[in-house]
Amino acid sequence: MNGDLNYLVKLQVHTDFDQDPVGLVGNMSNIKGEFSIAYVSMTSIGGYFCSIDKRTKLIPSQAAPDNIPEQYLKDEAGTLLDSWKDDTADLGAVTLPAWFPIYAGHDLPRGRITKDRTVEAMKALGPGYEKWALAARHSFV
Repeated sequence: MNGDLNYLVKLQVHTDFDQDPVGLVGNMSNIKGEFSIAYVSMTSIGGYFCSIDKRTKLIPSQAAPDNIPEQYLKDEAGTLLDSWKDDTADLGAVTLPAWFPIYAGHDLPRGRITKDRTVEAMKALGPGYEKWALAARHSFV
């Protein structure tokens, strides 16, 4: 995940022979007559991102618990990442899905979520989109 926003327009559910959903097929372009077909496996759907920081920076936020299992606090090399526990600031944590619906008629924001113009474009979609964008940007900064 690099922070780029990607979309699937005119989404169709792809099923196996038993009619069980196995993926989503859609056009990555919202321009009439332009086709850029993409397939997303059902096993890829449901990704999440998480941020832990001072409560005032996170929207929405919940108190970070003291009993987070250690395996969730390690990076890829196995290094324990718990230095935030010693901070005396009021900490918060947020976990949000890495996807969101866009309804017909909305202009699709483009660009990296780390850029102010992309967050502003998300804000124009509504308050829920702004909160998602701010939390997503925070997880990349």
